[in-house]
Amino acid sequence: MPLVALLSRLGPLETLIATFAVTVLGVWAAEVYVASSSQGDPQEVIIDEVAGYLIAMVWLPLTPFYFVGTFLVFRFLDILKPPPISLFDLKDKGGVGVMVDDIVAGLLTNLLFQWIFQAGVLKGWM
Repeated sequence: MPLVALLSRLGPLETLIATFAVTVLGVWAAEVYVASSSQGDPQEVIIDEVAGYLIAMVWLPLTPFYFVGTFLVFRFLDILKPPPISLFDLKDKGGVGVMVDDIVAGLLTNLLFQWIFQAGVLKGWM
């Protein structure tokens, strides 16, 4: 969450580029870690959650509703892995395998909250 707050100081394009860079770096770092570990998706690797939450917040306002709401929905989707996220919970881990379900959870969270924001569904509640 602090990284989202820090990136919010950048412009929209820079935020997207930084989010993409963290995601690519996360795939590489997870690949390196998994290659040196006996675990498929080690609990101590959290770059996947960081990238997923950054994706969830791309181009959304940094208000308490979006800041906390996206975090809660993202974590809910990441932990429960409902379809279609479960399709991306790869058994063959590695960098991509560690990251992809969190990327999909972040994208779905972002789409939901973009719809809420654009449609003004909760106008007056935020």
